[in-house]
Amino acid sequence: ADTDDSLLEMVLEGKEPNLEMLEKDLKQSVKSGTCVPILVGSALTDAGVTTLLDTILTLGPAPDEREYKNKDGKPITIKEDGPVIAQVIRTYVHPQSGKLSLTRVFTGTITPDSPLVDITRDGSKERIGGLYWLQGKKQETMPNAGPGSIVAIARLETPRTGDTLVTEKETTIMPTPPAAPPLYSLAIAPKNRNDEAKLSTLLAKLVEEDPLLKVDRDPDTHEFCLYGQGEVHLTLSRQRLERKYSIQLDSKRPKIAYKETIQGKVEAHGRHKKQTGGRGQFGDVYLRIEPLPRGTGAKFSESVVGGSVPRQFIPGVEKGVMEAIQRGPLAGFPIVDISINLFDGSYHDVDSDEMSFRMAGILAMRDGLGKAHPMILEPIAEVKVHVPTNYTSGVLGQITGMRGHILGYGANPDHTGWDEISAHIPQGELWDYIIELRTLSQGLGYYEWKFDHMSPVPPTLSQELVSQATATAHAET
Repeated sequence: ADTDDSLLEMVLEGKEPNLEMLEKDLKQSVKSGTCVPILVGSALTDAGVTTLLDTILTLGPAPDEREYKNKDGKPITIKEDGPVIAQVIRTYVHPQSGKLSLTRVFTGTITPDSPLVDITRDGSKERIGGLYWLQGKKQETMPNAGPGSIVAIARLETPRTGDTLVTEKETTIMPTPPAAPPLYSLAIAPKNRNDEAKLSTLLAKLVEEDPLLKVDRDPDTHEFCLYGQGEVHLTLSRQRLERKYSIQLDSKRPKIAYKETIQGKVEAHGRHKKQTGGRGQFGDVYLRIEPLPRGTGAKFSESVVGGSVPRQFIPGVEKGVMEAIQRGPLAGFPIVDISINLFDGSYHDVDSDEMSFRMAGILAMRDGLGKAHPMILEPIAEVKVHVPTNYTSGVLGQITGMRGHILGYGANPDHTGWDEISAHIPQGELWDYIIELRTLSQGLGYYEWKFDHMSPVPPTLSQELVSQATATAHAET
């Protein structure tokens, strides 16, 4: 009644409108965007699913009753006999039958022999392997699919979810919803070591089916990490992967990519000498080790004069140095933001070789790193939390409890009644934060984050990490 004067007049006069009038008015309100129906249901228990479908059929506008706009905001013309403009809205990968692209047709008519082009990517031509209507696990062959149809197209090579498919010479690209930032992660590993080789391929197929998933292999921890929208999302995704491809997986909290660095300058000496019955081994080096500004990485240089270390052996020293900084002296984390300069040494005319100087470089680093006041660094994330205003104070308390540093907060210009809070938070504290945030905000809050910088860990955490590394080393021996 708020959007229809005639209906409002009937209500004020005490008259009760009939169901047909209400449906007609509600359909118009849905079409204009002034009314959004809210229905309750559960896909797991099949509750409310039929009601949802009936509501869509009753209240949703037909394809020719609404306006569609392309990526540039320009309207497109809906014609059954016009050029095809369609969009892949979901991708399924079946272990036996292969890939199915669930596609929404906006205009034009697709037939099994239609030549299609993936205009979103490289304009590659696609051959249709079949046109199907999906009903649960059943696939019913379709002769064609016109405007408004949602159809499964078999064995398209290039298209991914969100891509636009068109007939040749058509250049329209439909808008793609922005990808939601990942909020939760799990480290995934096969229980059977024989399955390690195929894990990356299977995870890639999983991500192709669900664009809200992301997979990455951490270069520091060497774990396959699966990212998604929450614990339930990733748990169901892992179970689906196990069920479809008969693979057993372990999942756990991902390791944090801690690093180590130094705070002081030292000079270190390393001598490798080994004498056997024949030719021996000899390498002798002096290194100058000092810290670099945060985020610089590791740098090796040499300033040898007088040939005390022959030039052909210097690459061996560098290899030893770079090998040594892969495991720091405190907890075995890689060392960063460090400068190593080879400035002196000695050699033997017969016994010296590159391998001997590599070992000397390792020994010199072991000698110097412990004296250079090492410390552990943790990754710090720049986080933006979005919540309704009445939950802001609670979020500020959460951030403080996670060792976070609040950078600022205020009204969200894009959403009335919402606030945006910016903060620096240790990445190790973010793993299950989305669960806590949703609990606090009744499921409304969300956040986005990106890596910002490395920062020293507190003394208590440093001691804990060192103790864990020591216990692990003892367990492995």
